[in-house]
Amino acid sequence: MQGIIFNFCSTVGLNRLKIVEMDKKTRALFREIMREIGSKGGKIGGKRSLETMTAEERSARAKKASLAAAKKRTEKRLVAERQTKAAEQTAKRR
Repeated sequence: MQGIIFNFCSTVGLNRLKIVEMDKKTRALFREIMREIGSKGGKIGGKRSLETMTAEERSARAKKASLAAAKKRTEKRLVAERQTKAAEQTAKRR
């Protein structure tokens, strides 16, 4: 089993732990642990945002998310339309 090598980096006041090398089992276990920790923080983050953000800030955040979702849906629809059109043109040529 390979050892785990950690690089401790400090950038802009944020301390980060970078995993450089580990075996597959250790990597999978580490990801699972970090996923659990992250999900707990994410649940706290939303509630804290409600308490600390103003109504205008929350509205701006929601609008930005809504626009991003609409853009993603539109792009997906356009790709599907292009594929359908290309398939129809190919069928006409045959």
